[in-house]
Amino acid sequence: ASASAAVSASASAAVSASASAAVSSSIAAAAAAVYRIPALQLLLVQKRTEDLAPQIVIAQSGHRGRVRPVERAHGCVSVPFNMPLSDVLAKLCEFNVLAAPVMRLKGQRYKYYGWIDVLDCVQAIVELYPKCQSWDVFRGAFPTDKRWEQMTVRSFFESHRRQNAENQFLSVPKGYSLYTAVEQLARAGCHRVAVLDEKKDIESIITQSMVIQYVYANLSMLDSLAEHTIADLWPEAHHRVATVSKSAFAIEAFRLMHAKNVSAVGVIDPKSKALVDVLSARDIRGLGGKFQHFEVLWATCEKFKARAAALFPECTPRSLITVKPSENMTAVIRKLAEHRIHRVFIVNEENHPIGVISHGDVLRKLLFDE
Repeated sequence: ASASAAVSASASAAVSASASAAVSSSIAAAAAAVYRIPALQLLLVQKRTEDLAPQIVIAQSGHRGRVRPVERAHGCVSVPFNMPLSDVLAKLCEFNVLAAPVMRLKGQRYKYYGWIDVLDCVQAIVELYPKCQSWDVFRGAFPTDKRWEQMTVRSFFESHRRQNAENQFLSVPKGYSLYTAVEQLARAGCHRVAVLDEKKDIESIITQSMVIQYVYANLSMLDSLAEHTIADLWPEAHHRVATVSKSAFAIEAFRLMHAKNVSAVGVIDPKSKALVDVLSARDIRGLGGKFQHFEVLWATCEKFKARAAALFPECTPRSLITVKPSENMTAVIRKLAEHRIHRVFIVNEENHPIGVISHGDVLRKLLFDE
């Protein structure tokens, strides 16, 4: 059924004939039902998944009659199902990416199976070594403890399947409305979805970051929501603030991320309680993945972040990026997009962290006013 059969009269007039043919009536109906920003939502309905990310197709090459995932193609890295998690972390660090699609051999072809990301690696490390309170203790235990070296993507998935199964396989068919992909990103709270071709092979990915950049390029379509303040839009944001002292060990910060199920924590000055930095899951790339680099986990958050910034300066803002409660939605999107960060902390006049806004928070507000 065409989208025009389900969208209201004003909406269907704005959707092209080709878009109407491609978008299911259920998706269009959902878009019409939740209109808070009609211009932006209709734009998402009109656009196709490939319109946002045509350049990140994951290449595949023949090898003795089989199709094998290559390590890198146009910004993407894929990993096999049986790769050790230590090698996965090393690859993510090497190619400066946060996640990789997992490819599992089925018959003569490697098929998309799910996602593995740096936060999974963080989770594995803190779960394997919950009681190591110093580098000396860890170093003494590690030579005879082969669990990190032996843990594979497969074993990690199997041991954690029940808690992440819902989001692990999120995908959208090629040719579907971009709204479909953004809706999945917003509702499920996942950071990325796979775009699959007619053979169910992964062709590209769409991430929350890419959508934020797209919205930033179309700020004029935010309509009235553009000027709403953070205090009005996210009065509950203060409930999700997790912080550590800048003098705390980095591994304690990652343990806190795991315990709170967040991907970043604020780093504060122990005396003034002011926010001085942000430590996120992607900073784990400063670890490198191998045992000889693990010592830095028992460095302070301040030193660990300095190491990550030195290794990946293009991923680290030169200064701390924050917002005040009086700033508006446009300011939030602009800071997220221009500085390519995944969340922004809300601070008061004393620079104390009082809230945090993530990509997912913005997408849910744009689509569902939640």
